[in-house]
Amino acid sequence: LYQYYQRDKVSSYTTTLTAVAAEGNLVATLNLLEDLDMETLCKEGVYDEEDVCFVVSHLTYVADGSPAAPDNFLLLGKPKDGYIPHATVKVESISGPETTSKSNWTFTVKVTNDAISLFVWLEVDESGVFSDNGFLMTESQVDILFYSLSETTVDALQSSITVKSLTDTYSEGTVVHPATEAVLDDSFHPNDIRNILFV
Repeated sequence: LYQYYQRDKVSSYTTTLTAVAAEGNLVATLNLLEDLDMETLCKEGVYDEEDVCFVVSHLTYVADGSPAAPDNFLLLGKPKDGYIPHATVKVESISGPETTSKSNWTFTVKVTNDAISLFVWLEVDESGVFSDNGFLMTESQVDILFYSLSETTVDALQSSITVKSLTDTYSEGTVVHPATEAVLDDSFHPNDIRNILFV
């Protein structure tokens, strides 16, 4: 269980299960109020609990701890209603190319942020595909691969690559923490007046 406004998880729940390959399996059941103490941990001013927290599930093999599936994110409420501070997301560096099974011109794009970022989106004026896009970023740094369809260079990618996240679509303004009245960031979502107090 994570809160939108802090990077460290606030609660966790672990269970062991046996799954049969190539069959549909109920992986786990979870009671957010009891197992993750959501009612207590997700209280923030006038916000509903589902607008303060979200859930990340990790499915790993018991034997070696390696991922059995990609991480899954469950947003409990609508992002437009959420208590989500502005995130500054940027491309820190690009390296490569390397030859991989997917492309002879594979580049590593290092993306960084200063807060949890929803729907991080990368674009570039080159033919190719990113290994992930539109993702939720809980960590401060992530490496994304760009598989170019034709020969290109780091300079060509750096000159055209852009990165955005959900809070980049918000209007300019001042957001104030409802309890402490401390200024949180410089953006707010215009569709939900509960998100702002003007100073």
